[in-house]
Amino acid sequence: MLTAEQNDRLTQVGPGTPMGELMRRYWIPIRPYAQLLDEKVMAVRILGEDLVLFRAKNGNLGLVGQICPHRNAQLKYGFPGEDGIRCCYHGWMFDGTGQCIDTPMEVPGGAFKDNIKITGYPAQELGGLVLGLHGTGANATTATLEPAGVSECPAADRNRRARLQLATVS
Repeated sequence: MLTAEQNDRLTQVGPGTPMGELMRRYWIPIRPYAQLLDEKVMAVRILGEDLVLFRAKNGNLGLVGQICPHRNAQLKYGFPGEDGIRCCYHGWMFDGTGQCIDTPMEVPGGAFKDNIKITGYPAQELGGLVLGLHGTGANATTATLEPAGVSECPAADRNRRARLQLATVS
């Protein structure tokens, strides 16, 4: 029988916990990619963190913190731009790494946006799933995922297959 302390050590996965640090070393499945075709921005909770998963108009995936630092608006209500997600309140845009790349109403070419960053993690589609890497620095395996053993079919076929799988599960 585990003590309460041992149980917490094994089951708590938030930032700064032993199991949380272990889990953050690996790519973790987030959602089926087909869901992002219908809903371009969605709130997700992974390893105790509230995040926003989005697909920018250029096709890049992003996984960022859910709160815009400007007025604490929730980015799950934001809308995808060409290179990132734009906050619904004042329009600040963040790329997939969490770096602010546009602040409307500021001086064009100004450096203000360069000082603004929110939590951001790498996200990648592989085999019809969106995977995220939540670690940082030496704790993370930052290698790009390669499709080892995954069907080498065109993306359109993978998306169709993922939609069929979702329809049969629902």
